[in-house]
Amino acid sequence: MALPVFENEFLVQQPPGPIYVQTGEVLTLECEVTEESPPGPVKWFKGEGESRKLIFPVDRSPHKAKRRARYSTTDFTIFLPNVVPEDAGIYYCVKLKKLFREEEEDFQSGHGTEVFVDTQPFQPMIISPACRVDSGDVATFNCWSRGFPSQDIRVTWTKKQNQIEALPPTITSENTTYRVTSSVQVPLEEKDIYSTLIRNIDFSSSERPLQQSFDLRGILRDTKSWYQQKEDKTLLSSTLMAASSSFSKLPCVFLLFSLLLAVFAGPSQPIITPRLSRVASGATATFTCQATRFNSEDITVTWIKDGNKIEALPPIITPEQTTYRMKSTVHVPLTEKDFNSTLTCHIEHSISSESPIQQSYDLRDVLRVAPQVTVETSLSSPIPLNQSVRLTCVVNNFYPNNITVAWWRSDYRNFTQRADNGNRNVNGTYFIRLPLSTRKSRRSATNYTCKVIHASQSPVYVSRVLNFGTQPEENGNACVIESGLFLLSNPGLWIGLLVGKTVVALLILFLLLRKLAKTFSALTKTKKDLTK
Repeated sequence: MALPVFENEFLVQQPPGPIYVQTGEVLTLECEVTEESPPGPVKWFKGEGESRKLIFPVDRSPHKAKRRARYSTTDFTIFLPNVVPEDAGIYYCVKLKKLFREEEEDFQSGHGTEVFVDTQPFQPMIISPACRVDSGDVATFNCWSRGFPSQDIRVTWTKKQNQIEALPPTITSENTTYRVTSSVQVPLEEKDIYSTLIRNIDFSSSERPLQQSFDLRGILRDTKSWYQQKEDKTLLSSTLMAASSSFSKLPCVFLLFSLLLAVFAGPSQPIITPRLSRVASGATATFTCQATRFNSEDITVTWIKDGNKIEALPPIITPEQTTYRMKSTVHVPLTEKDFNSTLTCHIEHSISSESPIQQSYDLRDVLRVAPQVTVETSLSSPIPLNQSVRLTCVVNNFYPNNITVAWWRSDYRNFTQRADNGNRNVNGTYFIRLPLSTRKSRRSATNYTCKVIHASQSPVYVSRVLNFGTQPEENGNACVIESGLFLLSNPGLWIGLLVGKTVVALLILFLLLRKLAKTFSALTKTKKDLTK
C-alpha cells in the first residue's frame, strides 16, 4: 500500500548544536517542518522516552517559552528566557499525530539539539582572623566561593610563590551549583608584612582559575617593623599602639582595639568585575572596581587602558564600621583589537601613597568579535551536469573560539558538514573554512546554506543557490540521454501536452454527444410512426 504523501515527504529540521548560553540569557531552539503533515501539534520536549519533559507549549512555567513565528505553520522555533544550569540537556522538536478521543502519538522527531549552560562562579572571598597575630604564631584563613557547575574543583594556597599545604576543600551542593570552602594555617614571620597570601580555584568549565589575594600586613602584629616606617604617626596611633602592646597576650575579647587597629591594616586587593559576560566589539562594556579596608575617604581612583587614562564616574565611598569601602565604575568602548588590551584599576590612598594598589583585567575575557561570513564557489552558475563543484563557507575574524559552523542543503534531510573549532589568525582572532563538494545529474536549482552560531548569539545564515543545467561537451552519449530528460522536464512541453489532450478529450466528448443525440432522435421518430 502506498504511503500518504506527508509520510514520505514530511521532515522535521532541527540543528544538532551544541548551543552554549550563559545563566540568565535567552536560549533559542530552532525547528522547521515541511508543509504537508497529518493533523496534530508540534511540541518541544527535553529528553527522550517516558521521562521526557514538556517544554512547549506550557501554560505555567518559571520561564515560559515563546514562539518566534506565532502563526507560522512551518517555523516552530522557540525562545526560552532566563536559562539556569538545570536547563542544560538535549531538546527535541516533535511532530505529533492526532488519534481518536483527543489522543496523540509521536509522528516524527528532530534529531535533538544539545544545550550547555555556562555558569560564572562568584569571586572568592578570603576571611582572615578577627584579631592580629604575632610573628611566630599561626594564623588561620578561610576562603569560600559558590556557583560552580560541577564538583570538579581544585583549591591551592600560595605565599611568596610557594604552595602551602591546606586541608581538603569542603564542597557542598546548592540546588544545581556547588559551593567550596577551604581553610589553611599560615605560620607568620616578621618579614611577612611584605608578603601576600593567594588562593587559586581551578574548575572544569574554565581555562583560567579564580584568584583572590590577601596582604598579610593586614593581620600581622609586628610593632617595630610596622610602625618604624610611619614617621608621621599621630598621637592617636601612638596611644592605640601602647594599648595594643599591653593587651597583645590577652584573648581577642578586646574587639574594640581590634576594630580600631583595622584602620592600619591596609586596603584589600581590588576586584574588577564586568557587568556582562560578553560584549560585542563596537559596543560599550561596563566594569566595576571594588576594594575595602581604607583608613580614610582620601581615595583616588584612576582607570588605565593600555597606558592611557580613561574618564570614569566619581568613586562611591561608603563607611564600614571603622573603615571605608570604595566602588568605581567605568564605561569602556570596545574594538576588535581589544583582545590584546588590558584594563587597570589604579588606587591611591592616604595611608600609603607611596605604594598604590591596583588590579588588571584582560579585555579578551569579555570581548566578542562577530564573525565575517562569506560563501565561495569553485564554479559559477549554471553548473554543468555531472560536474563537481566545491563550496566553501569562510568564517573569519571572530573571537572567542566558541563557534559552530554547518552546511545545510535544501535537498538533504540534515546538516552535511560541520565544524566546531577555528584556527588562530596572526592578529589573535580565529577563522574556519568549511568545504562542501557536490554534483548533480539532473537539472535543478539547489539552495546551500551556511549556518554560523557564535558565542551563543543568534545564528547567521549565508545562502547560495546553484543552478545545475549545462551539459559538458565531452560527454556525447550522456548529452543525448540528458537532453531527453530536459525535454520531458520542460514546463512548456508539459503544458502543451496537457492542452492537446484536453482538446482531444473535448472533441471525443462532442462527437459522442452528437451521436447520442442522433440516436435519440431516430428512436423518437420510430416511436411516433408506430403510434400512428
